Amino acid sequence: MLWKELLQEVENYYKNRGYHVQRIPGIDTGADLLATLEGVEKVSIKICSREFASVSTVHEVSSAKIYYRCDRAEIINTEPFSKEVELLADVIDVKLINRNELGNIVEKY
Repeated sequence: MLWKELLQEVENYYKNRGYHVQRIPGIDTGADLLATLEGVEKVSIKICSREFASVSTVHEVSSAKIYYRCDRAEIINTEPFSKEVELLADVIDVKLINRNELGNIVEKY
Protein backbone atom coordinates (compact mmCIF):
# COMPACT_ATOMS: atom_id res chain seq x y z
CA MET A 1 0.00 0.00 0.00
CA LEU A 2 1.34 3.41 -0.93
CA TRP A 3 1.84 6.04 1.77
CA LYS A 4 -0.90 8.32 0.38
CA GLU A 5 -3.37 5.43 0.31
CA LEU A 6 -2.50 4.51 3.87
CA LEU A 7 -2.84 8.12 4.96
CA GLN A 8 -6.34 8.23 3.44
CA GLU A 9 -7.33 4.93 5.08
CA VAL A 10 -6.16 6.09 8.50
CA GLU A 11 -7.89 9.44 8.04
CA ASN A 12 -11.14 7.63 7.13
CA TYR A 13 -10.77 5.33 10.12
CA TYR A 14 -10.62 8.22 12.55
CA LYS A 15 -13.39 10.17 10.80
CA ASN A 16 -15.67 7.12 10.96
CA ARG A 17 -15.04 7.00 14.70
CA GLY A 18 -16.22 10.60 15.08
CA TYR A 19 -12.88 12.41 15.08
CA HIS A 20 -12.15 15.66 13.29
CA VAL A 21 -8.96 14.94 11.31
CA GLN A 22 -6.40 17.50 10.20
CA ARG A 23 -3.49 16.73 7.88
CA ILE A 24 -0.20 18.27 8.94
CA PRO A 25 1.76 19.59 5.95
CA GLY A 26 5.52 19.22 5.68
CA ILE A 27 7.91 16.41 6.44
CA ASP A 28 9.51 17.60 9.68
CA THR A 29 6.45 18.09 11.86
CA GLY A 30 6.64 14.78 13.72
CA ALA A 31 3.04 13.91 12.88
CA ASP A 32 1.10 13.36 9.68
CA LEU A 33 -2.37 13.70 11.19
CA LEU A 34 -4.04 15.23 14.21
CA ALA A 35 -7.32 13.64 15.25
CA THR A 36 -9.59 15.40 17.73
CA LEU A 37 -12.67 13.84 19.31
CA GLU A 38 -15.25 16.42 20.39
CA GLY A 39 -12.52 18.75 21.60
CA VAL A 40 -11.78 16.32 24.43
CA GLU A 41 -9.19 13.91 23.09
CA LYS A 42 -6.44 14.82 20.66
CA VAL A 43 -4.08 12.34 18.99
CA SER A 44 -0.88 12.95 17.02
CA ILE A 45 -0.38 10.25 14.39
CA LYS A 46 2.74 9.34 12.41
CA ILE A 47 2.38 6.96 9.46
CA CYS A 48 5.26 4.81 8.20
CA SER A 49 4.78 2.87 4.99
CA ARG A 50 7.49 0.77 3.37
CA GLU A 51 10.01 1.89 5.94
CA PHE A 52 10.83 0.87 9.46
CA ALA A 53 9.89 3.21 12.28
CA SER A 54 13.07 4.22 14.05
CA VAL A 55 13.82 5.47 17.54
CA SER A 56 13.86 8.98 16.07
CA THR A 57 10.33 8.40 14.72
CA VAL A 58 9.19 7.72 18.27
CA HIS A 59 10.87 10.90 19.48
CA GLU A 60 9.32 12.91 16.64
CA VAL A 61 5.74 11.84 17.26
CA SER A 62 6.22 12.30 21.00
CA SER A 63 7.45 15.84 20.35
CA ALA A 64 4.43 16.45 18.10
CA LYS A 65 2.23 15.25 20.96
CA ILE A 66 3.71 17.97 23.16
CA TYR A 67 3.81 20.68 20.47
CA TYR A 68 0.18 20.17 19.38
CA ARG A 69 -0.97 19.57 22.98
CA CYS A 70 -2.25 16.08 22.28
CA ASP A 71 -3.39 13.51 24.80
CA ARG A 72 -1.60 10.66 23.06
CA ALA A 73 0.68 9.77 20.18
CA GLU A 74 0.54 6.84 17.76
CA ILE A 75 2.79 5.39 15.11
CA ILE A 76 1.15 3.30 12.41
CA ASN A 77 3.62 1.12 10.55
CA THR A 78 3.28 -1.43 7.77
CA GLU A 79 6.52 -3.07 8.90
CA PRO A 80 7.37 -4.77 12.20
CA PHE A 81 8.69 -2.62 15.05
CA SER A 82 12.18 -3.22 16.39
CA LYS A 83 12.70 -4.06 20.06
CA GLU A 84 14.39 -0.68 20.58
CA VAL A 85 11.38 1.15 19.16
CA GLU A 86 8.99 -0.93 21.27
CA LEU A 87 10.98 -0.25 24.43
CA LEU A 88 11.21 3.51 23.88
CA ALA A 89 7.55 3.78 22.87
CA ASP A 90 6.59 2.00 26.07
CA VAL A 91 8.75 4.30 28.19
CA ILE A 92 7.49 7.58 26.67
CA ASP A 93 3.90 6.40 26.11
CA VAL A 94 3.63 6.20 22.32
CA LYS A 95 1.15 3.65 20.98
CA LEU A 96 2.48 1.41 18.22
CA ILE A 97 0.08 -0.01 15.66
CA ASN A 98 1.64 -2.81 13.62
CA ARG A 99 0.65 -4.38 10.33
CA ASN A 100 -1.74 -6.89 11.98
CA GLU A 101 -3.68 -4.18 13.81
CA LEU A 102 -3.52 -2.01 10.70
CA GLY A 103 -5.07 -4.83 8.66
CA ASN A 104 -7.96 -5.00 11.13
CA ILE A 105 -8.45 -1.24 10.86
CA VAL A 106 -8.48 -1.25 7.04
CA GLU A 107 -10.87 -4.22 6.88
CA LYS A 108 -13.25 -2.74 9.45
CA TYR A 109 -13.46 0.72 7.93
